[in-house]
Amino acid sequence: MRETRETRREGVLSAHTRRAALSYGTAPIVLCYELSVPRGAARAWPRGGRRVDRCYRRLADCLERDVRRPLRRRAVRLYCAAVGQRAPFAPATVALSYTVTLLTDGVLSLYRDYTEEADAGAGAVWRAAETWNLCDGCPVALRDLLGRCRRARAGLLAAAVDTLVAQRRAGAPLYEDFPARARRFFAAERFYLTPDEIVIFWNPGQLAPRCAGVCSVRLPYGDMGLTRPMFGKPARHLWRETLPRLTWSARPERTV
Repeated sequence: MRETRETRREGVLSAHTRRAALSYGTAPIVLCYELSVPRGAARAWPRGGRRVDRCYRRLADCLERDVRRPLRRRAVRLYCAAVGQRAPFAPATVALSYTVTLLTDGVLSLYRDYTEEADAGAGAVWRAAETWNLCDGCPVALRDLLGRCRRARAGLLAAAVDTLVAQRRAGAPLYEDFPARARRFFAAERFYLTPDEIVIFWNPGQLAPRCAGVCSVRLPYGDMGLTRPMFGKPARHLWRETLPRLTWSARPERTV
């Protein structure tokens, strides 16, 4: 087993990476993994940054345990099956990477891509995202930006579906019933922020075949009646009170 861990600094955050190549007895390597998570938020935001760093450290620990136990056993079974059939064997790989999309004014937003590849078969990317208020270390939910108004959520989803319609007209391989699928598989935690837009996404297989990857739509703040959240101190009030009231030009569907 070969294992390395390194930390690469970029501004405030550090990319901490864990790498290892796991073998099976005297056999060659059966599984390789590379897990990258952000660290270092506590240097600039001591109170909330520690909570964020602790969250991602625990995430990396849990994934590493899964890789070394159930995923390694699965890779060993694939290796034994390949040996029994005298077929070529390629080590399984597991990767976790992250991309920071917004880091300013006490707001951190990023998305994480997780992939598994086994027996030389490419696995689809599974994406998750988080947005943090670094001043107090609390996650920002979509309802914190939109409020609890059902009409606001429906308007956001209607705008996302309109963007998906334009993507399909441009040649995106979406299923024919993608509007219904977009509403069915919509999850309030699958979003991240950029300096100018809020991005909503669906994981592979939900709106299009898995080979198409992640489907996402970008909605500018101005079009949605939102402003980018900014926190200069720990939030002591409802975050939606810092945002203007949403106004929608089109009436949302009652079924949403």
